[in-house]
Amino acid sequence: GLVWLDAIKYTPGLSYNFDLGVFDMNYVRFSGVGTWAIDDSQPANDDGLAAHSPKFLLPGEQSVMSITYDVPQPGGKITFGFVLGMGTFSFYIDGEKFKDSNTPSTKATTFSYSLTPGEHKFDWKYDAPSIPNLPLSMVWVDNIQIMPLLI
Repeated sequence: GLVWLDAIKYTPGLSYNFDLGVFDMNYVRFSGVGTWAIDDSQPANDDGLAAHSPKFLLPGEQSVMSITYDVPQPGGKITFGFVLGMGTFSFYIDGEKFKDSNTPSTKATTFSYSLTPGEHKFDWKYDAPSIPNLPLSMVWVDNIQIMPLLI
């Protein structure tokens, strides 16, 4: 039989699980000290590769991974998982801090937040601990999803 569809609208989202092993430089930027990497080193490695802050940052140094994305009408949602070793992890949307953690973890923590339509800048910031060269002095970020609301 035939099926007729009418008024279909496809609105893509942005999804990063980093399993291809490369950053899409159309969206991802780095600032601060060093460049983030992608590998399978995260302590809670459930599903392959993850992005992580640079290794061997010194006390007082920080590194930021940023994504700018235009969220379509009527809005959307961002979700990602992170695992913090030693140091401090912060997440910002348009310069406003929405998550801050300095508690090491061995399991991924999931963060989710509703988004208004329009262009947004998302920053994943890592600040090195006050003691240099501690093991696991990084933050790992994985499964970033920026999805439109379904109407």
